[in-house]
Amino acid sequence: MLSYQNDIMELMQDPAECMKDMGWLLRNVEFMTDPEGGEGFDDHFHGRKTYARLSTTNIARKMPKGGPYWTEDQLALYRQWMDEGFQP
Repeated sequence: MLSYQNDIMELMQDPAECMKDMGWLLRNVEFMTDPEGGEGFDDHFHGRKTYARLSTTNIARKMPKGGPYWTEDQLALYRQWMDEGFQP
């Protein structure tokens, strides 16, 4: 089973730089595994919205701003982490 701390957080260096000025704490396990919903997401708002921004085809909304963008393998790993329950 994947965990944010061991499997995902190391991938967040570039996105975290991009989002830190907006208060988005991508290198904070508690923030990213928070089960609260919001903005159209039933649960795990921070984790799900992060995936939406990483995987979007809309370059204006894609993170990290200007790239490097995540590979399909990295996105698949993140999806697996979500599917396995957003483990810290």
